[in-house]
Amino acid sequence: MRSELRAFEMTDAAEWNRFVESAPYHSFPQLWEWGEVRAAAGWRPVRLAVGPAADRPVAGAQLLLRRVPLTGWHLAYVPRGPIGALDDAATRVALHSALRALGRSEKIATVRADPEARVVTPYGQALLGPHGGRRRKCSRRRPGSSTSRWGRTRSAPVSSGSTAST
Repeated sequence: MRSELRAFEMTDAAEWNRFVESAPYHSFPQLWEWGEVRAAAGWRPVRLAVGPAADRPVAGAQLLLRRVPLTGWHLAYVPRGPIGALDDAATRVALHSALRALGRSEKIATVRADPEARVVTPYGQALLGPHGGRRRKCSRRRPGSSTSRWGRTRSAPVSSGSTAST
């Protein structure tokens, strides 16, 4: 069933709110009214969903878009989202694909999201990635090295006790 998911923009406030209120991983900043409040502050809400049909969304996100001056690009924020049946990997893939397509069509440079997910859920584990949220061990800098562990060159320290004679 999940392989038949398609993306669509939701434009009906009551339908969107019904979806948000019944969806797993839901939160009030994903409600229609929150998008309208943020619209008064210069953000443009877009409600994107995936599902087998437009009247049966299984996952989605309310993105708040803000235009970056002089560039024509947008920044997007997904407050406390995305939402929906995100424990299912196929649903996550479909939503990710829909978000990428929206990013191309709306010229979105970056998306910031802060989902409502707990570590113990399949969605939470998927967000943590293959290492379970643990950072891989990185090598320490050798004493006397002029390169940090991230590969950037450090500038030489400046001596504060110079004894130059004039």
